[in-house]
Amino acid sequence: MSNLLHYLKFAFFCMLFMSLKAQKIPLIIDADTANEVDDLYALVGALAEPRFDLLGLTAAQFHTSPYASQNTALESHKINADLLRLTKVAIPNLIGSPQPLFDKTTAAPSEASQFIIEKAQIHTPENPLSIIILGSCTK
Repeated sequence: MSNLLHYLKFAFFCMLFMSLKAQKIPLIIDADTANEVDDLYALVGALAEPRFDLLGLTAAQFHTSPYASQNTALESHKINADLLRLTKVAIPNLIGSPQPLFDKTTAAPSEASQFIIEKAQIHTPENPLSIIILGSCTK
C-alpha cells in the first residue's frame, strides 16, 4: 500500500509539472532596441524561449542618450522589424511615442500603448499578462 501511495504522489507531481511546463507565459516586450546592444541579446533569447507566448514587441524612445535623434522610438521599431524578419517570428511590432511623458499625468497615446492596454484587458489574475521593459517604458 505504501508503494502505491508513493507511486500516486509521484504520478500526481509529474502531471502537475507537465501541466505547468506546458503552460506558456503571455508576454509583451517593450524595448529601446536602438539605444544599446543589450536589448538585442535579450530579445533574441526571448524569441527562442519556448515557454514564452510572445504576443508583441513594442519600441520605446530613449531621449536621455547624448546620441539620441528626434525619433528614437522609430529607430528601435526598425531594428525590431529587422530582428523579427531575420528570425522569421510573426508577432506584432508596434511603435511607442517618440516623446517621453510630458508630466506625471499626461501621455501621448501610441499604437504600442494601445496594444498593451488591449492585451492587458484580455488577461486575468489567473492568466496574467507579463510585460518586460528593457529600457524606458512605452507610453
